[in-house]
Amino acid sequence: MRKKIIIIMTAIVLFGGFIAGYRNINQKYPARKVETAEKGESLEFLDGVKISANVVKWLSTEEQAAIYENSGIDTSKVNYDTKIIEVSVCLKNTTEEEKEVPITYLSLETTGVGTAISQELLMGNSEHYGSMVEKLEPGEEKVVTYPYEICSIWFHKKDWKNIEMRSFWMTFSSYPNKTVLYL
Repeated sequence: MRKKIIIIMTAIVLFGGFIAGYRNINQKYPARKVETAEKGESLEFLDGVKISANVVKWLSTEEQAAIYENSGIDTSKVNYDTKIIEVSVCLKNTTEEEKEVPITYLSLETTGVGTAISQELLMGNSEHYGSMVEKLEPGEEKVVTYPYEICSIWFHKKDWKNIEMRSFWMTFSSYPNKTVLYL
């Protein structure tokens, strides 16, 4: 009987310690706030720079092959399918000074998967895509396009068949505030 009481008391103390630790972590790192915008609406991207997602385009097989060829990427040795999605965003400098806007923060996400701008595709097709750092004059508004590569190995086969029907969004910050541009 005494052993059971010791075991129960130990379990209660451990459970109490777990709860106290859980509360402590939640106080140190509160739940993030989410700021969202629909396609065409703008959000503050960086200090004085607004961003909005304008156009989303899934490339055809032929367009995709041309992009890979221009980039010098040999896809014949790849044993999975890929799709390229191009996203055009509008950047607007709302300040009275020139701004350099690093685009490296801009990620494309869907449920369970996130990817960054494909730098290989960007570099090989620089005349078609924006750069990783956009320069904006005071009051300037610029529309730039960026490629995102989606790989079939990231999804179940049934999900890959309907990949173009999935909801995608862009993010450029995750914590303490998550910023989401729905596409």
